[in-house]
Amino acid sequence: MNTRANRPRRAVAAVGVAAVLLAGCSAASGNETAPDAEPAAAAAESEVWDSSFVHEIEVRFDEGEYAAMVETYLSTGDKEWISATVTIDGTTFENAGLRLKGNSSLRGASFDTDPTALPWLIRLDKYVDGQSLDGYTQFVVRSNNSETSLTRPLPSSC
Repeated sequence: MNTRANRPRRAVAAVGVAAVLLAGCSAASGNETAPDAEPAAAAAESEVWDSSFVHEIEVRFDEGEYAAMVETYLSTGDKEWISATVTIDGTTFENAGLRLKGNSSLRGASFDTDPTALPWLIRLDKYVDGQSLDGYTQFVVRSNNSETSLTRPLPSSC
């Protein structure tokens, strides 16, 4: 019998085209860009925002921690962090932070909601100081049910 306790990790974010739709926001941290450089210029130099290829994002987490996080949100509205393994374009980040993101986009969330349908905040440096991708530490991952509805990722403060 395969119970929740027997399934240690579960994929959250889809890979491929959906990942491009999901990478919606990032906060820069430790970026080596000149102080007077515009945020758009810094983003243009980063492979994270390279739109010439489809980015892949995979998130794995403990299913028990996920269930507890969802239960806390449903009962109190609080959004707690859990630890996750995040892989972005083949680069893996162990012990990154993961939490639910949004308010209205979480309406109707339940224990049965597919995690890939939920909005997430990924914080690479939540539990590991200095962990970043091209100087970016935070990413918002949003679901989308249409392959033709692309969101242009813009760097900002999340």
